[in-house]
Amino acid sequence: VDVFIVVGSFVILKETGCTSAFKCPVAWAPLVTEVLFTVTSLVTIAVLLALMMKARSAGADEDAAALKTRFIKAVLKPCILWVMHVGMGAMFPMVSGALIALLQLPCWSDKDHVYLKEYWGMPIEGASCCGNGDEARSHFLGIIFDLVLLIGAVLALNMGTCVKVTKCDKPYLITYALIFFGTFNGVVLLVQFLIFCKAKKAGTDEGAGDAKKVGRKMAIHIVKFALFFAAYGFLGLLAPLIASSLTALINLPVFSNYDQSLWKRYFGADAREYHPF
Repeated sequence: VDVFIVVGSFVILKETGCTSAFKCPVAWAPLVTEVLFTVTSLVTIAVLLALMMKARSAGADEDAAALKTRFIKAVLKPCILWVMHVGMGAMFPMVSGALIALLQLPCWSDKDHVYLKEYWGMPIEGASCCGNGDEARSHFLGIIFDLVLLIGAVLALNMGTCVKVTKCDKPYLITYALIFFGTFNGVVLLVQFLIFCKAKKAGTDEGAGDAKKVGRKMAIHIVKFALFFAAYGFLGLLAPLIASSLTALINLPVFSNYDQSLWKRYFGADAREYHPF
């Protein structure tokens, strides 16, 4: 995963012309990436160190040893990436390092957040802001899938002349990309909102759990929507619009596992029997 993130960051930065901090056309990008890299790395190191110390004080030697290994990796990776950035002026170590540090946080990687529940100050009742263990891994896989689509879109556009909006010789592609981007993402958010309202009205514990799950998905989708649009607006990249449109389209219940989807549960033919109102 780390290798994939590093390669993906390099490919995307190459298309923006920001592979080098000394020649980046976006003046504020080097400073912002350095700050993000430093903050995310320090937060991850601090969280893992705190968990390791709590595990040691609780006498859980096996957990402490596992956390120590992760702590050492969390310290070494930023050091290596920072040396690459300072020595070569490369930007991709900062971007990939920030993503790697975030993915090392226990809320993504621990099954059912076992370390957070056992050693953190406030016990977590089965889930954190990222959901339970399976849901957190689902969000993680979703981010990886988004990156795959983004890199694929960059490579596909690289065959023509429409990688950047300012150099695109086919203006209608930009118009279509914006229409699809707004439409598909809007439909996904509308579907999620309808499911959220329906689950809230169900008045059951399962409905409340479904509402929380959909609420988290909506928040993540809005953040990704904003980030992809920012990449288009500030960096002039067309690939984020295409990748986000494909992601939104695939997330619709029609193309996902419809039989097990929340849409069928609350809006399908058997919804009235499942939740009588």
